[in-house]
Amino acid sequence: MNSEVESIPAEWSKLSEALPRVLARLPLGGNIVLSTSGNRYVQFIQFETELQSEISCNDFLEVGYRLSAEEEYKLESRGWTAPDVGLGYENWTKLLVWPSHFDAYVELSHAVVFALNNVLNVRSPSDLRIRTWVNGDSGEVIDCRALGISHG
Repeated sequence: MNSEVESIPAEWSKLSEALPRVLARLPLGGNIVLSTSGNRYVQFIQFETELQSEISCNDFLEVGYRLSAEEEYKLESRGWTAPDVGLGYENWTKLLVWPSHFDAYVELSHAVVFALNNVLNVRSPSDLRIRTWVNGDSGEVIDCRALGISHG
């Protein structure tokens, strides 16, 4: 078992288990943002060939919530790409080729939960709020009820 899975506290297990299913069904143009105080957030965007995941970086985090060098190292060591405006990444980013095997969604979800809890220092999923939308005029709705996070 990898260390990301072992380090997920019990209160994060529901999110960790439900997120892969939600992400695997995200429609083209679908966006999910999980956020809390201090402008701490993770965002998922489904493009034609990839799912882009972003963790807020120091440029966007409020004072008092900014990441230390050690916290940034934790993200890098788990495969997050550091912000690089030249490459088009304003935040910490992880890309998942689409379509992907379900195991890849599980691994991404563990990395996201680890980042929220151990890097952005979000105490509990109950501290998060969710926003969802689909770009364009499709009228599609993203069903995230399984995550157990309030809209806000």
